[in-house]
Amino acid sequence: MPVIGATTFFILLFTFTKLFGPIPFSVNSVNTTKSTTFDVTGEGKVTAAPDVALVTVGVSANSTTAKQAQDQMNSNINKVSDAVKKIGVDATDIKTTN
Repeated sequence: MPVIGATTFFILLFTFTKLFGPIPFSVNSVNTTKSTTFDVTGEGKVTAAPDVALVTVGVSANSTTAKQAQDQMNSNINKVSDAVKKIGVDATDIKTTN
């Protein structure tokens, strides 16, 4: 049954186009230009005051006795610590080792 219906449709369509000409219809065509990439250019600048500095200082002393060498080392270390404090470093931010 579907074959007869389809055949009848095409016969009627053929007859219509022979008698009246082609069926008018229009197609609107739109051409676009697309790019799959895009370019971005930028520049940035940030300025900030440093908030961390790591400074390693070595102090040594030679003496005839261990007590004298220890006293010299303590004196020298205290001078370095005092100088660092004078430039604005908080005492809690100063660490000594060895």
